[in-house]
Amino acid sequence: MKIAYSKDFIKQFKNLRKNERVRVSRAIALFVEQPNAPQLRNHQLKGRLAQYHSISAGGDIRIHYKVYQSKMLILFVEVDSHSWLY
Repeated sequence: MKIAYSKDFIKQFKNLRKNERVRVSRAIALFVEQPNAPQLRNHQLKGRLAQYHSISAGGDIRIHYKVYQSKMLILFVEVDSHSWLY
């Protein structure tokens, strides 16, 4: 499976504090190895965000991603605090 990052994700990632960027990088690395690791709290979103999934990077930081089965691709689309993304 391939991993890709949207332009918005990259921009939001750069705006995070250093310790938050480290947590996000670790969460993505864990996701690649074990997508259903309990500490990621991986789940599909509902409502207007139903096409996305969410994982936790610890604390208040959430990462949204979209799965493209036909392309075998995971696209990370957003990263920010829980209150900002929802």
